[in-house]
Amino acid sequence: MNALGTPTNSATHKYLNQKGVPQLLRGDRRHGRLAGDPTWDNDAEMKEFLKFCKEWFPEGNPMDASVVLGYVTAHMMVHILKNAGDNLTRENILTVATHVRGLKLPLLLPGVQVNISPDDDSTFNTFRTARFDGKRWALFGDPIIADGK
Repeated sequence: MNALGTPTNSATHKYLNQKGVPQLLRGDRRHGRLAGDPTWDNDAEMKEFLKFCKEWFPEGNPMDASVVLGYVTAHMMVHILKNAGDNLTRENILTVATHVRGLKLPLLLPGVQVNISPDDDSTFNTFRTARFDGKRWALFGDPIIADGK
């Protein structure tokens, strides 16, 4: 698993789809969308991400979850810097970065938000459950909030 809560290679996908693998193991917790999953082929945020990768990171693999994580992280940094305004001191950046509530970032799954406080800096505390159906990760259930305390 990677930081977005997704398997990192197609061998994992193949394993999870085999007959005889317990249904419980076929489920997964997820935070973000991944290129290559047909669910997101027509998604506006995915199209923007793929366009960005083609222009600014053509040697990269947009299907690599670490590339997606970098993209999401960059958007998080933009949010923090914009909210810091002209006061770019260490203290203010830390204050802004530890007071994030309900932030929706590109490529996060529907219902997944970023919540960070001085007492809980576990960026992704909301996730979705999904099952691999042989072609895609099919979301099921409502977003789940995991209290880090």
